[in-house]
Amino acid sequence: MNLSEILPVMQSVAREAGQLQLRFFRQTMAITEKGSARDIVTEADLAVEKLVVERLRSLFPDFNVVGEENSYAATASPWRWLIDPIDGTTNYSKGLAHFALSLALARDGEVQLGVVYNPAAGEMFWATRGGGAFLNGDRISVSTVDSLQKALLATGFYYDRDEKVTRTLRQVRALFDQDIMGIRRYGSAALDLCFLACGRFDGYWEHTLNAWDFAAGWLIAVEAGAVVEAADGKTLCLAKSGIMAAAPGIHDALTTCLASVPLAGSGQSAKDNDQIGGFNHV
Repeated sequence: MNLSEILPVMQSVAREAGQLQLRFFRQTMAITEKGSARDIVTEADLAVEKLVVERLRSLFPDFNVVGEENSYAATASPWRWLIDPIDGTTNYSKGLAHFALSLALARDGEVQLGVVYNPAAGEMFWATRGGGAFLNGDRISVSTVDSLQKALLATGFYYDRDEKVTRTLRQVRALFDQDIMGIRRYGSAALDLCFLACGRFDGYWEHTLNAWDFAAGWLIAVEAGAVVEAADGKTLCLAKSGIMAAAPGIHDALTTCLASVPLAGSGQSAKDNDQIGGFNHV
């Protein structure tokens, strides 16, 4: 399989999907609750995923497909698409222009290609395994920040408002006690990872995400020089997982600070706790 031939297809599909996103954006559209008023899907999510799957299956009919909004029959192929039609659905539904299509291609559980496209900003990020990361054709790399005091970080919250949210807020407090520059919560994991990749953010963590949320951004961040791992310090894989990503210069300090905040009542640090997760990303 020639990845250099698949990448332009992914970029073309992403642009077409982005055009569809913009046609629905800030228009009246149907919104359905998936599990709660905080966990929603718009008719745009469904239309975009349908478009992307149709385009990809017409060209690669044997590839497996994993999408956020629908289930698809499995095939014997080692290749798998991971699709989030609108990463940042809550932003999108409220008319906030911070959302993206996230599209990744994995083989045997290892991401080979990743594309993240925000049509509202006209920004397309992409990466190929071993080939670097790019924004609109220009190569990108993580920042050279070497202390938390100079670092701008990003995080996320969750649909379910239990101890994971409390822990994140306590980690925010711990980081501010380290006199960090600041923390942002923008509501799109894919773009958070891409912003880390191009130096807009210096670190990012979240408890937790689905594979379609982070697959493309994960590869883009790694190819840009970021250290990316599961939030519990273990090796990240394409499954529901927490994530911690950082520029190399602050990785150790950020890991230490986050791990200093245990789950309430656990008596354990984050690195010792094997169960961090269970939420979709909005």
